[in-house]
Amino acid sequence: MSPPLITFALIAYNQENFIREAIEGAFAQTYLPLEIILSDDCSPDRTFEIMQQKAREYRGGHRLVLNRNPRNLGIGGHVNAVTRLATGQLIVAAAGDDISMPTRTEEIAHQYKLSGGTAKSLFSNAVVINEAGERLHLWYTSPPAQEQQTLEWMSLNTWSVLTGCTHAWSREVFDLMGPISEQIISEDRIVPFRSALLGKLCYIDKPLVHYRKHGGNASQDYGGQENWIFKHMHSERFLKNDIGICETMLKDLATYSQLDRNSRRDLNWHRMAVERNLARAKTCLALFTAGPISRLVLSFRHMALSKDRKAALKLCLVYLAPRAYCRWHRIASSFRKTAKREGR
Repeated sequence: MSPPLITFALIAYNQENFIREAIEGAFAQTYLPLEIILSDDCSPDRTFEIMQQKAREYRGGHRLVLNRNPRNLGIGGHVNAVTRLATGQLIVAAAGDDISMPTRTEEIAHQYKLSGGTAKSLFSNAVVINEAGERLHLWYTSPPAQEQQTLEWMSLNTWSVLTGCTHAWSREVFDLMGPISEQIISEDRIVPFRSALLGKLCYIDKPLVHYRKHGGNASQDYGGQENWIFKHMHSERFLKNDIGICETMLKDLATYSQLDRNSRRDLNWHRMAVERNLARAKTCLALFTAGPISRLVLSFRHMALSKDRKAALKLCLVYLAPRAYCRWHRIASSFRKTAKREGR
């Protein structure tokens, strides 16, 4: 059998300083047959102009598609737009500030074939580089736990084990489940959830991408503290993203129940877990947008109604006394590390 057509989708926004290297990585892919989509999300800088220039200069054997969204769609909307343009069986996603290794698509295609088509999301290790392109470290020092690649784990948790910069997925996750919400800014949480519903995830233990760490990353480093504290305290955008992801997960569970009616009872546990996460995200948004007095009232109400008082207290402290909570968290983390070293 001839190898399937694969789409390499390079999506970019305001990345004129890095887009050339990203495009060169796309053009260097060794896999055939390959469709390359260069897509810009209506950048105000020279990103699309550079895409046009590189497209004109391209003399390779891959099919090339050039796209510029008429308006800025955001990450979720951009992923939807690129998926509609793609004709490949698999979609290999790449960002405009990262660099894909030449064999990346070939390795993904090989693992997909070995899975017999059951791997609906595939991801790999990555080399983290700085703005100047200097190597910092590997993304994973050891392979991610299999437990974290299951539907059960993704229903309970609000972050993804999957490395979004190395993600590739089967187009089935969109053909069967439909588009994702435009307010979603972390598609690497909802697409793996769909993949676990329809099949499984597959990790490739090789660094196939150079992930560039810089001030413009969609996912920021918050200084070694618990990321979710700072994301939720300082960005309404992240809270709305969490709500959009949970709402999309609930829709996906309902859609899958229609596709496989025998699974409806089995998915009830997952639905309840996602509903708890949705309620928590809505509480966070209410606390974030409330004034000081309203925030205090909402906190007491949340603690009174919550079945998990410890988790409720922790959540409310984040919003009522974030500095005190973070100081406590540093002390507690230091104590746990000391106890672990001493073998307690």
